[in-house]
Amino acid sequence: MPFLVPPAVSIYHIVGYDAGAVVYGLIVGISTVAFFIRGQIQKKQELVARSPAYTTICGLANMLLGVLNLTFWASYLGYVPFILAFCARGARLYYTYRLNETKLAGKPLEPMLPDEMPRGAKGRFFRVYRQATQGTIDQRITWIFTATMAINSMWLIAGTFAVRRVEGQPSNAILPDISYYCDNSWPYYPLYGVLGVWLVVAMPILVFSLWNTNDAYQIRNDIFVTIFAGFPGFALYFTWRFIPAFERDYETWNQTNWPVIALLVSHFAYCILPLWRSWHIVHVPQELVDTDDFEHVLTDEHLFAEFSQFSVTDFCAENTRFIEDYQQLKLKTVETFNHIYGTGTGGLTVPLAMHEKSQAKKSKLPFRFTKRSSNNLSLVSAVGNPTLSTPTLNIFQSITGVQDVSGETRVPESLLFLYRTFYQNYIEPGSLLEVNITGKCLKTIQRKVETGDFTLDIFDEAKKEVLDSLYYNTYKKFIKKMSRRSIRPSKISKTTTKNSAKELTNDVIEMKSY
Repeated sequence: MPFLVPPAVSIYHIVGYDAGAVVYGLIVGISTVAFFIRGQIQKKQELVARSPAYTTICGLANMLLGVLNLTFWASYLGYVPFILAFCARGARLYYTYRLNETKLAGKPLEPMLPDEMPRGAKGRFFRVYRQATQGTIDQRITWIFTATMAINSMWLIAGTFAVRRVEGQPSNAILPDISYYCDNSWPYYPLYGVLGVWLVVAMPILVFSLWNTNDAYQIRNDIFVTIFAGFPGFALYFTWRFIPAFERDYETWNQTNWPVIALLVSHFAYCILPLWRSWHIVHVPQELVDTDDFEHVLTDEHLFAEFSQFSVTDFCAENTRFIEDYQQLKLKTVETFNHIYGTGTGGLTVPLAMHEKSQAKKSKLPFRFTKRSSNNLSLVSAVGNPTLSTPTLNIFQSITGVQDVSGETRVPESLLFLYRTFYQNYIEPGSLLEVNITGKCLKTIQRKVETGDFTLDIFDEAKKEVLDSLYYNTYKKFIKKMSRRSIRPSKISKTTTKNSAKELTNDVIEMKSY
């Protein structure tokens, strides 16, 4: 119910409000800037996955709302960007997760088209928002966000000249002050509409869509915190705002405090806690990060199935698919050389398999595999086919009995299609399964492909970089997750002897030398 005259505000209330606004602004502002620096500039992986640009927009909008407290400009430059950035983060998480499920679902050594649909997603909504690559998803979300913000800005400029607090006084949009006057003029109606749609439409859709999305970065959890804190906060705001019979003491408590509290709780979830975790990463005990155990995960069919499923939550399913297809390519190549040179099955290198090596050196993995994900596995180096060398060995190292075979040996004509397909799937920029490799490695492979110089070692450097990424990033998170599932953290020894530390270092050097 609007007031004809703004209610009186005591000097103590003004001082208290100003002090609170300063504290609120410092907390939100400093943490938002720190998040932007570590995520957008320093590219810390644990923050990059959380959409640092949209998180920064949420933080700045939150600071504007908490400090200026629902003035006309703060409302449109605060709530609208916050809601749009929040929905953009939710949409990006949903489509990124589904995209990684799509990557894992593809058939080995077959071309994956960039417009392939996620499994089970054939409805009209998905046809409108047709999936392609991660870059396309980000571009579409950015376009929608930018277009909506442009409309919001134009409306804000037009509405500025229509908002008046009291006749004869300046516009509240131009000269905000501490006042509990509630303006019911028409320029506010779109804002109330946006808030209403966010509460009764966007929030339920996000909860329903993301309920089974268990990402490794806990993005879904902080989105849910915003939803479950924001809904009651804004519901109470509208109760205080629009129900005349509700008893309100503006000097003691105002309706604008409810959304501010909800936004502060939300900021702790999507900005401050992730930022704190990025500074205080809980490292996996060294004795659990063993290169032998890493190969065990890669070669055990059930553990690799678990690992592949985990790579979906870590948004890097293309890396496990790369290893899987590389093994298929290796198998096809070795079979072809056996056929050409008549070496038979004896031409396959048969190193000691990991499950055999564990007899001499027991695996330190503190968990057992589960069979629930094994139906998604097609890794040919698994226990079911022990004659193929482990993923860390190169293609030419897997061929024996032929003296003139080396990394420089050209690929047989019959295999050129498979090698080109592998390149188009994993190396070519913009491909659906494009892996993150260095520019130097990319240019080397591109130069060979353009000149038709397909040799057995053409993808070796890319394979090393993918294995490094899996080992130093995804594998450690996987170990942490599996360890929590199987044993209590207190049972994991956190002490490592000098000998075991030295052994670990040698293992890492040995792995990188492959």
